[in-house]
Amino acid sequence: MAPAVDTCDDNAGFNKFANDSTPAVFYFYASWDAASKIIAPYVEELAKKDSNIKFVKVDVDVAEDLANGQNVWQFPTFLFYKKGRQHDRYVGSDRSTLANKIKALKA
Repeated sequence: MAPAVDTCDDNAGFNKFANDSTPAVFYFYASWDAASKIIAPYVEELAKKDSNIKFVKVDVDVAEDLANGQNVWQFPTFLFYKKGRQHDRYVGSDRSTLANKIKALKA
């Protein structure tokens, strides 16, 4: 069984998920960041509940070039992709805001 949350550490992987027919939520995080740690279990929970969206974790310390290329400077940052285009962006760890952004992505 595939993991509920995929991982990505380079531009090729990012492009694969971003251009897929399935909408994608990219979760850029830092392992040392408190807000990233707080929201991580919720991201896992959302991924398990909704197989119609790909959830993709990006560790900014491993994928620094990818994070810089996506203008990710704060953590956690979520990028929402649909049909190869960025649909939305959210910086923060508020569960209800994240859930609403995901709901909008599915619309």
